[in-house]
Amino acid sequence: MLKLMLRELRKNWKQYLSMFVITLLAVTLFLGFISNTLTLRARSEEYLKESNLASLVLQTSGMDDSDREYLEELDLNSDVEYRIYSDGSFALEKDGEGAEPFAAKIYIGNNNINKPYLVEGEKGFLVDKTIADMNGIKVGDKVSVEITSYGLSLDFEITGLMYSVEGVNIYSNSPVAISEDAFLDALAVSMNLPDSMRDFVSSYMKMMRNQALLLCDDAAAMKEAIQARFNEKETNNLIFVFDRASMESVVILDNEVEQSKTMLYIFPVIFFLVSILVIMTSISRLILRERINIGTFKALGMSDGKITFHYAFMSAVITFFGCVVGAIIGPPIVSSVMTVKYGLTFSMPTLTGLVYSWPWMCGTTAVVCFIALLIGVWASRSVMKENPAECMRPKQITYHPRAGETNRGGGNQALLSFRMAFRNIRINRGRSVMTVVGILGCTALLVTSFGIGDTMNSSVANDYGYLLTYDVTSTYTAEAATMEKLEELKEDGEIEFYEKMRSYAVTASGTTNKDISVYIIPENSVMCKAADGGNTISEITASVVGVGVGDTITFTLGSCKVEYEIEAIIPTATWNGFFTTEDKFTDCYSTESVWVKTDSPQEVRDALNEVNGTAAAQTMEDRIAEVNNLISTSDSMKYTLMVFAILLSVVVLYNLSLLNVKERTRDMATLKVLGFDNFRIALALIVEILTLTLIGTAIGCLFGYPLMYLVMKLNEVAAMAFIYSITAASYFKAIAVSLGTSAFINILFGFLISKISMTESLKSVE
Repeated sequence: MLKLMLRELRKNWKQYLSMFVITLLAVTLFLGFISNTLTLRARSEEYLKESNLASLVLQTSGMDDSDREYLEELDLNSDVEYRIYSDGSFALEKDGEGAEPFAAKIYIGNNNINKPYLVEGEKGFLVDKTIADMNGIKVGDKVSVEITSYGLSLDFEITGLMYSVEGVNIYSNSPVAISEDAFLDALAVSMNLPDSMRDFVSSYMKMMRNQALLLCDDAAAMKEAIQARFNEKETNNLIFVFDRASMESVVILDNEVEQSKTMLYIFPVIFFLVSILVIMTSISRLILRERINIGTFKALGMSDGKITFHYAFMSAVITFFGCVVGAIIGPPIVSSVMTVKYGLTFSMPTLTGLVYSWPWMCGTTAVVCFIALLIGVWASRSVMKENPAECMRPKQITYHPRAGETNRGGGNQALLSFRMAFRNIRINRGRSVMTVVGILGCTALLVTSFGIGDTMNSSVANDYGYLLTYDVTSTYTAEAATMEKLEELKEDGEIEFYEKMRSYAVTASGTTNKDISVYIIPENSVMCKAADGGNTISEITASVVGVGVGDTITFTLGSCKVEYEIEAIIPTATWNGFFTTEDKFTDCYSTESVWVKTDSPQEVRDALNEVNGTAAAQTMEDRIAEVNNLISTSDSMKYTLMVFAILLSVVVLYNLSLLNVKERTRDMATLKVLGFDNFRIALALIVEILTLTLIGTAIGCLFGYPLMYLVMKLNEVAAMAFIYSITAASYFKAIAVSLGTSAFINILFGFLISKISMTESLKSVE
């Protein structure tokens, strides 16, 4: 039987190769995504641990001695560190010329909790490694830093490059970590103070501290105690207290791990289903072609069970090797693709090493081989029912022509080719259905891949083209200076008008609690439609908080608690939160912003950036480019999906076309004897497969949008939702790829018809 197996493998190596490849593709995706998820989770946890991530981050408008005494007396096995936090910017000086500033989150302190991951240089003034690489910044460069919350402008020398656990999102403001000594030196130079006054500068710095980082065993209990204590104060200076679940970096990394896991339930499942169809088709057709040998075995007294196991075992062996190779190459292939995505999205140390899950690898291999074994048993059942004499005769095709069919077409070879194609479809209904299903899956995947790009474009256009129509935007802390500059620009005709907006970082309470942003939009705003419906909330935020239209939502900011009734829910992509025109947050800390309408956005942006106390302004084009860079990571998913879909289509069509040609060898040889040329014979084969491809493509287009919606819905996170859309052009491209692949494969097989030997094909069965 072993010799027979080897002979069968040599004889039908192309069909077995297709089974091997389709199994390899499915297992490569499945185990690749599993390994990627485990690797990302392990590396994220290691990075957070190395950074000594805080349990709680407490932000105040200014911390007094009583606040520090209270925090240091907490007895929940806690450790506390104080620092200065401010929005700001830094500008690089090159060859005596200033450069555009980088918006920054500035952290000043010892930085032992939420510790920077030093890559190059030493502590002092550290900037983000990714930002440095993208902009040619290096250790030793001179920078001018604007610390907007305190109205300070200081000069520093970059002493090192880092990754910051508080700056994982590459497209948020760049983190800057400044040591206390470096800050004291720069402050003393700025104030032109002698060394003898250093103690005075140090005391001044202590009064500037507005953040506390805490490490503790019971973060929930400590958070509750801190909020209660500050609420009891006559003047509540608490802005927020965040635990790890609300920290941006932790949320981003957790969301990415969850997104990676969701991939397991989409693409690999589709490939597994199609691979089962391919294996089922291949094994069933191969067994039918082996009927004569099976009849011989039966006549020689071999048991049905042994014969069945022989052919079923062959399919299991092929899939076993496909699983082994897929398990080996899947993790590095998927990980390398996803690492490109993470490099475009995250600023963190590169993922090193791969986590292989042996239980998943062994379990997947066992399940796939068992399914292949069952398919082999199922495919053998019809032949096993026949007696040896019936098996040793060629399989008779039963075909009942339709009324009048034999008189149509006459001697026209072209019409006869079409008739043969449609006859073959009706005769082999099972295989035709499998072909349609295989092409259906491929087309649906192609539509999904193109639809991902359309959805991303639609999402950006919704936020920054429909909801927001400003030309320039900027946050600021020095209101008087900023407004003066805007009025000056307005008088000079540089801008048409401007609108002020403010936002609050609050805790929203619905069925769950969630930290979100509340945006106070000017009434009758001409540059923002988000609050046109009254008190509106973004769709993804409403889902996370668990509220709907007509519900009352409560916002907590320090000791301030306000309520709003939700009047509308609006779809947004990256700009999420609650939008209203009524400001109930009296005397609460807020972020002040301005929207500007102008015909000269770059000039106005540069003019605003010159104002002390204004964070880095950006044009609408800047913001769109920033968001496009953020979502461009979807391209890796889109192109990976597209490549695998095309490979899947090639394998399915190649396998079925090869089976078609081999089954029709006698028919084609007969047609040659009757005078049909190779083109007319090949035309019947091409028409048959293209017809099935058209049917599968049409149905696959119908499944494309639901599949795309499922893929993107599973990839939604609290920070980003999607406006789902697939353009007509994407459908046409998917159809063109599907039909083009089919045509190429069948034209290739059409040339093989000329190699068919009439004598060998028509001789009697021996």
